Amino acid sequence: MIRISATSIDVPGMAVRFAAVMAATLMTLSLMSCTAPSARPAADGAGATDVSAQAGFDDTTDTYPIPTITRRFAACLVSKGFDARVVGERNDQVALLEIDAAGNPKRPKIIDGGDGIITRDWTTDPNLYPNITSTGTISNAVTGDDFPYIIADAATDLAGSPYAARQGDYAACEQANPDFTQGVASTDIDDSHAGKKDKDAVLAFARKARAKGFTWVADPTGDEPLHIVIPDTVPENDVRRFFKECPADGVPVIFSWIGDYPYDTNAVQQGR
Repeated sequence: MIRISATSIDVPGMAVRFAAVMAATLMTLSLMSCTAPSARPAADGAGATDVSAQAGFDDTTDTYPIPTITRRFAACLVSKGFDARVVGERNDQVALLEIDAAGNPKRPKIIDGGDGIITRDWTTDPNLYPNITSTGTISNAVTGDDFPYIIADAATDLAGSPYAARQGDYAACEQANPDFTQGVASTDIDDSHAGKKDKDAVLAFARKARAKGFTWVADPTGDEPLHIVIPDTVPENDVRRFFKECPADGVPVIFSWIGDYPYDTNAVQQGR
């Protein structure tokens, strides 16, 4: 069984993540949003078997808008008592907090390398989660919060795990949201496959955002026609208002975070 591991590493003020996942199904566009009706998802690529990275590898990250259905599925799980969060570079996966056999949040194994370097090993025990093939950890340097997680493709994946007794609750959310599917790991580079409709849709998104008063939203560059940079000089409240007033459902825009942000970028984009 191949296990896919995604590691999320925070530098001060900015979550740096290294996982790529498949584009989600398009959502209905809002007439009052900053979206454009001509958008379609970017092409999918081949699956990856390992997408982990080491701390300090990079100081930039790209993130995608959270699809409405993903938010809805995550909210359903939370209402059932799960600690569930949206994860994945495309924000189209919903993960559960990894717990141990006693039901407590998983703690890392501390490894002393003997050279002054301490490593925290978050490796998932396959005996506890025999049907889970995708795991990861989000560590937030701003809040000190660790979120080791598992991703279940279906309620049946929880069989034999510490969540076995909760399969019914998970299945209820699947039934309530039949159009939700977990994103699939991919190594595809979206910009290299972007078509004219995708490029035009992202450009229109940027222009409509500026028309709404977000003058700091620049047009995408020729090398990255799907990317919109969120400057680290923009106050957190303005960035939160941007994501609220300009939902990108249906537009294949990729948000780039480049710099040192004085707030939790992941939480801001997810509206937490």
